Amino acid sequence: MNDSEPTIIPVLKPRGKFNRDRKINTLLQYQVRHLLDIEHKQLTASHRTGTTLDPTPMSDKELDKYLKSWTEGRAAKYIEQMTVKLHEIHPAREEQTQTMAGAKRVSRATRRAKKKVQAKAQHSRKSGSKKNSKAKSNARPKSKSRST
Repeated sequence: MNDSEPTIIPVLKPRGKFNRDRKINTLLQYQVRHLLDIEHKQLTASHRTGTTLDPTPMSDKELDKYLKSWTEGRAAKYIEQMTVKLHEIHPAREEQTQTMAGAKRVSRATRRAKKKVQAKAQHSRKSGSKKNSKAKSNARPKSKSRST
């Protein structure tokens, strides 16, 4: 083979596209299992899809057997139903959190700055030296505004 010729590397094609009748793989099993837990443990009866069995009383073996009977088509339909249900519920929660606190949101940078000030104050109290307090009082304060 010449140095000037490119090396050809064979690339395998994927097994196949979405197939409604194919059994679900492990990744889809875990996604469906997670959604089943959310549906039956966190949602009220009125918000559930009503198309699945409750996994709570099942052992791990029974749940695996139940999920292995699922096809990609059934999993896709269930994931779509749960996504719709969760999006229906979300606006109600968002409104609730806005009215509950009514508090001003504090940025991460502000929280960090407050923690630093608290830590410095605590440190100066522990050390008890007058030099630290004088040095701090003579220090020029940093500007709070940033140019954007």
